[in-house]
Amino acid sequence: MKVASFYRFLDLAEPKAFRDELQSFCDTHEVLGTILVAAEGFNGTICGSEEAVLEMFQWIRQRLALETPIEARWTEADEAPFRRMRVRVKKEIVTLGRPDILPHRQTGTYVPPEEWNSLIDDPDVLVIDTRNHYEFEVGSFPRAVDPAPTVSGSSRSSRSNWRRRRETVRSPCSVPAASAARKRRR
Repeated sequence: MKVASFYRFLDLAEPKAFRDELQSFCDTHEVLGTILVAAEGFNGTICGSEEAVLEMFQWIRQRLALETPIEARWTEADEAPFRRMRVRVKKEIVTLGRPDILPHRQTGTYVPPEEWNSLIDDPDVLVIDTRNHYEFEVGSFPRAVDPAPTVSGSSRSSRSNWRRRRETVRSPCSVPAASAARKRRR
């Protein structure tokens, strides 16, 4: 069984209609998992036979007239990690509460992998770790800050401390979760 995680930021005119069609396709092809759909795109993790998952990606590409294929992160599973298929319409595929942030229209500067370490070692670069609390606590880059508000009894940085630190540097740098540019979950 193949498991695939994927996302695409784009302008999606009718998220509800797309949701209904995608749910039907997945049900027919025995694809399980969760896909979030919003006016800003889609984000999901699914499982099924490799053929079914690839057919779904091809169906999405044709349905939305995408110029490029959907890129996914793949893994294997002995048995299905999901019990059913859920395609849900949300306000945002990754919740931020900032409808003015549209990654498919405006993004930051791409940093090639071979330049990443020197960038985050620069003391004038602020590294903002946008992953969830558990991932931040397990490990992060040196000097990275968590912009989430302080939780009582936690070592997380407070929002006000982050803002003060942000004012002292010239170049903010965001650490995306799972090597994908995502907006901060709240």
